[in-house]
Amino acid sequence: MKFKKQNRLPAVAFLLLQITLIQCIIEIPLKRDEPPGSRSNLLLNLKLMQQNYGQYSSFLQEVPLHQQVIAQKRLATYYGDIGIGKGVGDSEDEVQTFKMLFDTGSCEFWIPSVKCSTERCTTHKQYAESKTYHKINGKEMSIQYLSGRVKGPMAHETIILGDVEVPDQVVGFADTLEIPLMDVVVWDGILGLAYPNQNLKSQQINPLFDTMMSEKLLTSLGEKNQFAYYLGSDLG
Repeated sequence: MKFKKQNRLPAVAFLLLQITLIQCIIEIPLKRDEPPGSRSNLLLNLKLMQQNYGQYSSFLQEVPLHQQVIAQKRLATYYGDIGIGKGVGDSEDEVQTFKMLFDTGSCEFWIPSVKCSTERCTTHKQYAESKTYHKINGKEMSIQYLSGRVKGPMAHETIILGDVEVPDQVVGFADTLEIPLMDVVVWDGILGLAYPNQNLKSQQINPLFDTMMSEKLLTSLGEKNQFAYYLGSDLG
């Protein structure tokens, strides 16, 4: 799939990113993850709901949500690696690498923090503050999923996608992770590619791709604001 800025549609998809640049394609390899015993609930658990319903439009508040578990449905996710932050400890340029689920159906961006001490967090890669970390005072991430919540501070960080660096991207660093699905998936966090919802808009926070567009990271290279996916049976 390829999306231009004006045509990008938020649809739940568990895919990864490939950004077209000058005469080349920066590719993030995809790997398939199909957690055992959780296929029937995977799509349901990943459907984001904001904790504060009052921040949605009145139309969405009037639509009831119902659970339907489709036991025979085989669902899988595709994830890939990105870099977050530069410089950890005595290193000036070390980059922390995370396995991320790129989700076109949500706009939030979060990873587990080293400040989360539960087994659910420690079985994943956890973020430690880097030299490019800049805390946002007074702003906390709080996302309510159908199966649990994610909470923690928000901060600006440098994101590395292939050879592209995105400075000052707002990321949530989870110190509370109450999502049972994280016990069985391989990937560490979620990177949302949808348009910002009302909650993010009210805080003047841009999702990653919106930051790339506003900073003209693609158009300054003569390219369009678009990304594309290729999926195979196991890789992409």
